[in-house]
Amino acid sequence: MAPSGPYKLVTVNTAPDRAKRLIGRVVENVKEKYTIIHAGNAASIEDVRKVVEEHQPNVLVRISLISMGCQF
Repeated sequence: MAPSGPYKLVTVNTAPDRAKRLIGRVVENVKEKYTIIHAGNAASIEDVRKVVEEHQPNVLVRISLISMGCQF
């Protein structure tokens, strides 16, 4: 069966490279079931609205939650 999606994902993290790296791990772990595209990153809380309006994501992730021990 083909993966569902694609789903656009936007991250919120002050370190965009870190966000991309962490989301890359998630994408790799679920690629058999889901097609996820890391569409963008908001580097500050003030940027969230602009980035969300621009990319219209299906999923919004605050990276610091993932990096605090959640495993995928």
